[in-house]
Amino acid sequence: MPTLKFVVIPTKNTYEEYSEEIVLKIKDVNNCAAELDNNYNETLNIRVNKYKKNNKNVITIGLSEVEHDTIMIHFNGSRPKTMECDEFVALLESYEEDDDDDDEASESSDDEDVGSMFQTEKSVKNKKTKNKEKEKEEKEKEEKEEKEEEEEGCIIS
Repeated sequence: MPTLKFVVIPTKNTYEEYSEEIVLKIKDVNNCAAELDNNYNETLNIRVNKYKKNNKNVITIGLSEVEHDTIMIHFNGSRPKTMECDEFVALLESYEEDDDDDDEASESSDDEDVGSMFQTEKSVKNKKTKNKEKEKEEKEKEEKEEKEEEEEGCIIS
């Protein structure tokens, strides 16, 4: 039985084809299930909240997601997060590998773990970004110091 359940909600019927691709990619990952909600009779907020109340992870697809091959995932208690589709699938696969030995966990705790899994991924990315920025600043500082040293050595009287 799948431990992670997702509902993919396109904001317009023109995004259904991309949404169906996302559903298939999620279903290809072991212990994951996904369904498509194409009920356009209700507002997006009503559709999202309905599934969140039933402990399903919600993914919405709009124009930006289609154009950039991303998804927008909604977590309880926080703002939606945008992720690249391939990165999302890789994260699901890594979650599956980490969770293979933990079959006694309940479904609801697995669904709650999804939010923390993505938050952890975000914090790792933030650290990498900060490290790259720090390295760039250090390199610029070194280059500036080298340039100043060269200028000092070339003083013409």
